[in-house]
Amino acid sequence: MKHLFSILTLAAALIAFTIPARAQYGVGSMGAAYGPATLSIGTNSTIQLNSTNTPNATIDARFFQNLSLQAVFQMSGTESPAPALTFTFQQSVDGVNWSTVGNKTWGITSSGATNFTTAVTNFVVGGVGWWRLNTIASAATNTVVTNLVVSYAIKRAAP
Repeated sequence: MKHLFSILTLAAALIAFTIPARAQYGVGSMGAAYGPATLSIGTNSTIQLNSTNTPNATIDARFFQNLSLQAVFQMSGTESPAPALTFTFQQSVDGVNWSTVGNKTWGITSSGATNFTTAVTNFVVGGVGWWRLNTIASAATNTVVTNLVVSYAIKRAAP
């Protein structure tokens, strides 16, 4: 009977210490299963006429299954048809040497000069551990992109 009581006490203690640890780190030991974050693009939140900005903002995707991206921006000026932004992402297996061919692109046509444009897309990460927003290009000749915010959300791979 003493052994049974000792075993039950030990099991209760293990459960009591395990629950707060799981709550602190989300699902499993890898952190939250899903969560949004803003990509740091620095001064690249404004893109001038017919230009390309190079933020080189990195996303650590080593434990990701999917990468969801959202861009929100506004155009200041008038142009018809509505201009587009093109985002180019490079990939790397070590976070140092970046792809120069086969990069992933995402094109977004704006919803007009006075409206905010919000667009969302997904990429399957596969086995590539690092993604980097290399360039943001605007082909607009009469419209400046302002208030650009790029966010990403990750969905961790199942343990």
